Amino acid sequence: MIVAAQHARADSDWQKNQHLRTDWVFATLKEKDIGPTLDHALKDQSRWANLPENAPDTFRCKKLELAPASPAAVAAFNEAPTTRGPDADKAYAKAASLGYWRAAARLVGSNLDDENWEGAAPIVAWLLVHHVPAGYNKLADILQAQSGYDGETPGDSTLSMIASLRWRAAREGDPVAQAQMADIFDKLNKPAIAASLRACATEQNPSLAR
Repeated sequence: MIVAAQHARADSDWQKNQHLRTDWVFATLKEKDIGPTLDHALKDQSRWANLPENAPDTFRCKKLELAPASPAAVAAFNEAPTTRGPDADKAYAKAASLGYWRAAARLVGSNLDDENWEGAAPIVAWLLVHHVPAGYNKLADILQAQSGYDGETPGDSTLSMIASLRWRAAREGDPVAQAQMADIFDKLNKPAIAASLRACATEQNPSLAR
């Protein structure tokens, strides 16, 4: 009975932490709008990818054009411990609730680390609604995580959509997506595009340098 009580308490703590990561979203975005927002993004991505000007043949460095976070949001973000856990999630949730997209992106990552797609989806929808390029990259993360679940190998169509979403994020200035696409173009033997992407990413975020 002691072991069962410990498990029940652990499950309760886990659920509370999942809510902590996600519930702030619903102050500005209705839960019923999450699914349609993500569905629309995927449909629009198919349209976007077929436009000739978006073909993955050249890259011109574009930096993020987002309004700076408020001092309060940055302060909350900086309070987060460097290791994962409830204290970090609490700090990121506070920063995200104040509009800081980087904190929201961190919370997506925490949910995906726990294989909690349902918790990640509302935050990705929030990023997309607020026109944050990282939203496309995080949507790609969800697709990649789901398609590889239980050892499944993603099909060509899934890989194509994943890469396309990352390409869009990179084109719109997300440095993490730029670094990831640089690796993809290296594998495709397109070193010039890869170098341009990597240079743009590291100029914005030096920590992305190899």
